[in-house]
Amino acid sequence: MCGPTPPQVLQPLRDGTAGDGDAVTLVCRVCGLPQPTVTWQFQGKTLPHSDDFAQSYDGSIASLEISEAQTRDAGRYSLLAANSEGSARTECLLTITGICGCHGDLLAFVIRYFGVYCYLCLSTLSMVISINHDCMSEWQACQ
Repeated sequence: MCGPTPPQVLQPLRDGTAGDGDAVTLVCRVCGLPQPTVTWQFQGKTLPHSDDFAQSYDGSIASLEISEAQTRDAGRYSLLAANSEGSARTECLLTITGICGCHGDLLAFVIRYFGVYCYLCLSTLSMVISINHDCMSEWQACQ
């Protein structure tokens, strides 16, 4: 019989892209003895269990399901697996694309800073700045 082992990530999270309103599932595989506890984080903050972020872990496969992704869900996700022997982490970047008022072009969410949303117009590679979340009311610089 094997003794205690620190957690290991056997299958890491992978970067991904989804459309606004799509369902998204992030999956990784971890192991360790004793069985690790897993904690999901978004942008470095622990994600609570909720209807918007369904978390599951069967002792090997950990998953996070976002039922209806929105631009505010774009960013860095990480999973921390920990037990009495140590910890391991895996992370990924989730990009959410959507159609906005930028000439109907496809946009990718880049960053939010104090209520200002910045998007990258994928067809022209120029930035779109939005004062509110839906990016339909006030924008500029996508030409």
